[in-house]
Amino acid sequence: MIPTTALALLSFFVLVAPGLLFDLLLSKKQAERSETAFREAGRVVLVSAWCSLVSVPIVLGVGAALRAWAPNGQDWVPTARDLVIGERVYLADHLAGISLTGVLFVATSLAVSKLTYWVIYRADPGQVSQVSVWRKVFRDDAPPGASPLVRVKMQSGTSWSGRVAHYSPDLEIADREIVLSSPIAMKGPSGKSNELSGNWSRVILRGDQIDSIAVQYQAHPSGR
Repeated sequence: MIPTTALALLSFFVLVAPGLLFDLLLSKKQAERSETAFREAGRVVLVSAWCSLVSVPIVLGVGAALRAWAPNGQDWVPTARDLVIGERVYLADHLAGISLTGVLFVATSLAVSKLTYWVIYRADPGQVSQVSVWRKVFRDDAPPGASPLVRVKMQSGTSWSGRVAHYSPDLEIADREIVLSSPIAMKGPSGKSNELSGNWSRVILRGDQIDSIAVQYQAHPSGR
């Protein structure tokens, strides 16, 4: 069933928010992997259901305390019965109390989600980076004012050398490409080197055909 009204969409988000938060936190511990939408949605729903199950009695307990101790608490703090079977007139007349209950429920369920994540991974302080190694080596590790100069060995045995002009940072190797700029040189499988003339300014290499990449950093050419 797909929610269609604004209230239904808001309620849907409130219910699945803990699972979405858990999924975001989980990306720090697990590398991205291909999985079906059913499996991913199932994990979000399962975590959200657990967080809601824990949060509901906490919110009801806080509501009971407010009704007992807050000024006029009986009038503006809704009970579980009011929330379930309350008519539209009641909901409209008690919007502040209902909104406070909703905010408290969201905050509690998100806290339960984060606490659940902490309990599961408390003995594993390390984090997994979702950034490709190409980006780390070509961009993050480059000293200030320097750019990477690479020697790329292809699976065919051919090697290409040049300055990295562009690259695609996708995690999947098959989706990556690297663009080399001058000075560009090529060495065939036989070991014979051949530096390309100045008429050629770029070479595009596919990631799934690359065997290895050797990197060194040199100062940017003057004027660039």
